[in-house]
Amino acid sequence: MLFPPVDPNERFRERRAAARRRKRLRRGAAVSAVLAGVALLSVGAQFVSTSSSPSETIETATVAPTPSVGARALPVEIRGVHVTMGLASLPGKLDEYLDLESDGLTALELDVKDENGEVGFKRQAPPLARAVGATLPYYDPREAAAAAEAAGVYLIGRVVVFEDPVLASKRPQMAVRRRGGGVWTNSAGLAWTNPYDKRVWRYNVDIAVAAAKAGFDEIMFDYVRFPSDGDVEAAPGSLDPCELETCARIPGKRS
Repeated sequence: MLFPPVDPNERFRERRAAARRRKRLRRGAAVSAVLAGVALLSVGAQFVSTSSSPSETIETATVAPTPSVGARALPVEIRGVHVTMGLASLPGKLDEYLDLESDGLTALELDVKDENGEVGFKRQAPPLARAVGATLPYYDPREAAAAAEAAGVYLIGRVVVFEDPVLASKRPQMAVRRRGGGVWTNSAGLAWTNPYDKRVWRYNVDIAVAAAKAGFDEIMFDYVRFPSDGDVEAAPGSLDPCELETCARIPGKRS
């Protein structure tokens, strides 16, 4: 036998062991910094107590901890799982996925808005999402973000953009329409919003902003394309940008 057998998981185990060593070093450094701070505070307190006269009154103020500023750094290597909002709604299920960090998980992709047009939370959602009935209380985005940060897992919010049966049915003027009228649907019976309509762009951006403000580290926009599964020839009119008065801004289109 010229070459020894190759273990396909050897590199992964080496990277995981290196990541754990780095984490132990970071934790050790953090503990050392805390201990050094406590020691300095105790020395300072002794100095103040010995240099002050008994009649002096020392006023102290409570300093609020400084919150972390800016986004968390992207992991060196993304090793994650995709979690639907339905799974995230099950008690303890999200924590089960976050516990995989000890096995090498670095990221978690959580549905913010899915292929059904549903948004996974209610209170922080934009007004239009609430108005069309897209919001459902699957999970609290702030709690999910806090749990991911505590576990050291990078949280990615997934926003499905143009496949959106909820917005298309409640706001048919924003939907891909059939020739002769009516909302077009694909082979699975799902309606799409019009990719040329900037109101649809704004709607999805507002949902993404809501998730980012709740603490998600990154937003991934999915289904940023035209519909393809179904009789797209039955909906030529609504996929013409000239219907939305955008022709003058598109080279080669009539003005």
